[in-house]
Amino acid sequence: MPNMLRALNSYNARLYFSGQGISVIGTWMQTIAVGWITYRLTNSLFLLGVASFAAQLPMFFLTPFTGALIDRWDKQKILICTQITFIIQASLFVFFITTNTLTIWHIVILNIILGIGNSFDMPARQSFLIETVEKREDLGNAIALNSAIANSARLIGPSIAGIIIAFAGEAPCFVVNGLSYFAMLFALLSIKLQKSHTGSREKSIISEIKEGLYYIYKFRALKFTLFLLALANLVATPYAVLLPAFAKDIIGGNSGTLGFLVGASGIGAIVGAVFLANRRNHINIERILSAAAFLFGIGLILLSYTKSFLWASIVMVLIGFGMMVHMASSNTYIQSIVDDNKRGRVMGFYSLSFLGMSMFGNLIIGTLAQRVGISHAVFIGGICFIVGTSSFVLAINLVSKNS
Repeated sequence: MPNMLRALNSYNARLYFSGQGISVIGTWMQTIAVGWITYRLTNSLFLLGVASFAAQLPMFFLTPFTGALIDRWDKQKILICTQITFIIQASLFVFFITTNTLTIWHIVILNIILGIGNSFDMPARQSFLIETVEKREDLGNAIALNSAIANSARLIGPSIAGIIIAFAGEAPCFVVNGLSYFAMLFALLSIKLQKSHTGSREKSIISEIKEGLYYIYKFRALKFTLFLLALANLVATPYAVLLPAFAKDIIGGNSGTLGFLVGASGIGAIVGAVFLANRRNHINIERILSAAAFLFGIGLILLSYTKSFLWASIVMVLIGFGMMVHMASSNTYIQSIVDDNKRGRVMGFYSLSFLGMSMFGNLIIGTLAQRVGISHAVFIGGICFIVGTSSFVLAINLVSKNS
């Protein structure tokens, strides 16, 4: 246990993780509520994909710019501003739901606001987390703990949301989410750093973006890792968009079924996070992320053949483990090899690979599911990701042989 929690020896890291732990539970509650209310109002797989697409659209266009800005600005202040934005966004959802005026267009616009906030929040969080950890050798442990917290919330948040939606409707989920951001605000205001890593403002933003792109292009291991992340979020992780329809139409369940399926994925993710947190170094981390990627793809293929709640829950544990270990290992690998003065820009493109590509994936899988069915769409995504992972393994082996 002391080895698994060693990053918490830092006071600032303890503050950060405590705020993060509460905040992401609320975030997952809202995520489930948005998906459920969208499908309830529209009964359309396509519009379910459109709503998710709207949340990712700003990420695609803004993260290259926000990454460069994060290298220049105070990350702590950026995160304080994003928390306030998220509180306002959740409050607007509550207003429209309680006044019975919520439409699909309100959902799309509010998801766009969320996406704009995430364009700053996600790369800033990834970069700021490193500054809260006192010892550089605890970097991988901090990232694994961050993933463990996020995925514990994936277990807790959706389960609570499913129960609340069944008995009280969607509005309370947004209320809880809005309140949860105050915990993160308190933590951010309490964190005291000796110095904040900010960059020079002599170059233009465009020049710095070009510099970041060139850095990634020349750094082949970094380039290939970001490519696999982008592929994962284009063809694999969008399966989650179909879960409300999968729970209702394939399994024949309700909002509680959806919550427990996402919770099962969270169990697998927590197991994966514990596995990574107990690793003492980054040796062979690229092999671990490759194996986890294969496992994720296999899990999607198995899910496409599943029609019972029991087997779907078991497969979701496998999917959660593979997805989390792949994502967290990729993050650790990238953070351990990138230069500090380019971290914001690299994490901006990381965010683009992580969430920006999801907007295309969400739209594609929603359209594909409408045409060929939910199970076939999930199967196609799993096959494509396995093929991409095989290409990644070959490319990384070539880099290793030539280095």
